[in-house]
Amino acid sequence: MAHKEAPELRCRCGAPWSPAARDPACPACGRRWGDEVGILRLAEGDEPWEDVPEQVRAAALRATSADALVEQMVDGDQPWPGDVRRRLLHPAGGAAATLVPLTPGAAVLDLGTGWSTLARALSTFGAEVTSADWVYARLRLETLLNDAPAGRAVHLDLGRALPWPDRTFDAVFVDTAEIRRLLGNRADADAVLSRVLAEVRRVLGDDGVAVVGTHNRLSDLPGEIRPAGRRRAGAREVRAALRSPWDDGPLRAAGLRPARVIAALPRRDAWRWMVPQERLREHLRAQLPPSSLRRRAVRAAAAAGGARWLARDYYVLARTAHDGATPRTLGEVLAGTSEQPAPVTMALSDARVAVLGSRDFVKVPLSAEQQEQVVAEVRKTHEAAGTALGAFTLEGARVEHWGAVPYAVYPLVRSRGSSDLHAARAALQGVLGEVGGGEMALLRETAFWARLVSPRGQADAAGAHAHAVRDHVLATCADARVPVGATHGDLHAGNVLLPATGGPQLVDWNRFETNNPLLLDGVFAAAEEFRAAHRATFAEALLAFVDGTMGGRTAERARALLGDLRPLEAAAVVFLDRAMTYGQPRPRYRPWTLPPLRRTGEALAARLAQPQER
Repeated sequence: MAHKEAPELRCRCGAPWSPAARDPACPACGRRWGDEVGILRLAEGDEPWEDVPEQVRAAALRATSADALVEQMVDGDQPWPGDVRRRLLHPAGGAAATLVPLTPGAAVLDLGTGWSTLARALSTFGAEVTSADWVYARLRLETLLNDAPAGRAVHLDLGRALPWPDRTFDAVFVDTAEIRRLLGNRADADAVLSRVLAEVRRVLGDDGVAVVGTHNRLSDLPGEIRPAGRRRAGAREVRAALRSPWDDGPLRAAGLRPARVIAALPRRDAWRWMVPQERLREHLRAQLPPSSLRRRAVRAAAAAGGARWLARDYYVLARTAHDGATPRTLGEVLAGTSEQPAPVTMALSDARVAVLGSRDFVKVPLSAEQQEQVVAEVRKTHEAAGTALGAFTLEGARVEHWGAVPYAVYPLVRSRGSSDLHAARAALQGVLGEVGGGEMALLRETAFWARLVSPRGQADAAGAHAHAVRDHVLATCADARVPVGATHGDLHAGNVLLPATGGPQLVDWNRFETNNPLLLDGVFAAAEEFRAAHRATFAEALLAFVDGTMGGRTAERARALLGDLRPLEAAAVVFLDRAMTYGQPRPRYRPWTLPPLRRTGEALAARLAQPQER
């Protein structure tokens, strides 16, 4: 999609100018604002980025390209911790983009949210996004990794007037909790927050929507764990939180009318569910079985009408007009009508979210690459229906479009009231039994092998530090005969649905292949079962399979699928299959997955280097 010219700005001298000009300088006063990565530095100062290690901030300030930044992140002298990589780069950080049904070409401002991949997700939906931040290093990282067009990344001073004319944007995203964190104990904190929200109100169009991240100050009472830099709530703030746990008082004071409230559970930076406030009570009771004293207490509080105070973080959808229509989320548009219950949104492992409507289960991509993946997933679901796995596929899967964005639609499955992990594992054993023993074929004749010998397979193995494991398999396993057939590719209990009527169903078919070693499903399912039961790493699970210390029917079935391969070679094959991606390269797009993969590769390489007996 061709990018339109960035919104007009006003220089400090008051003169209007276009930030998209080749020379980012004010035509009136001549001041040049651009830096070497395309950020317009309109700020006189900077705010600290305190919730990341120093090497992250330093790398963001030093790198001038995405490749250089990724190199420091993954293989630098101080590689970034896996949890930091995930928090900063996981596509789920952009899920708030689904809270507004933006049309292609909509002008959107991401104002200092720190919601890592929001701009990328908004761009996926065709919006023209301007990213502005008070924290220069954070903005620089997001600009490098999100490929922001020149003139659409702006460094600002916190609390000063925004440099855009009135009613510039169709939507503005801002996080009042993040602003409060930056302001800390400053005496003028409330006044600065008020000025920021007043500016949001000014630059928001008459029919626009502000998506405001807020925090329930009751969760900051003594004894609670608080994010770095967040102070405890005072008595006045506690009273305000009792009246409105989603902290909408400052919005109202700035002339923004709160129209919808969405809870982010369990918290915004590690969310699993986005739940409309009116469904929070129902959701908590459904998702928290009374398996512990704490869960029983939460369920009791929700049943007694206290659900609104139980969430830590919220999104408030606000308008400027008091008589405007209540805004609908993109989830409501895609998965239901205004007459149906507002749908709940669920996080998925890749750059997608799932919207649970009253009739359909909708997967919405949050990146351009995942647009291709959801289309492929639906196609592969239909392909799988014609194989030995056909009894476990969902009927009626289809692709629809929001503008130019494809999304996948599946019929909603009503689960059994007694569904549990044990039942899902039993279903997996049934899947493996239904597939049977397949047909014997050489490993080098399978789809797995074609990926392994490809340039992409070589690059993926290199990224996972799996050179030695790949070289061993290429040198010794090509002519091994193994049972071959259709494989799901990601067989574990989390991908099993247990309908109220009928047999189990499998979801997430994007790794499905028709001519694969059956051990890929069998060994992986056994390893995932072991990991869940023992809280083990992937490396520990595979080595338990190799050593014969992994028990259970799933592991027993997996051992029957090895053909000529030794357990250690089978574990190496499964590891390489997981290391090879079906989408974009891991170091750039999924770097948080590399540390556990590398540890697994190192453990298997050490075993392969030892003398082996057949």
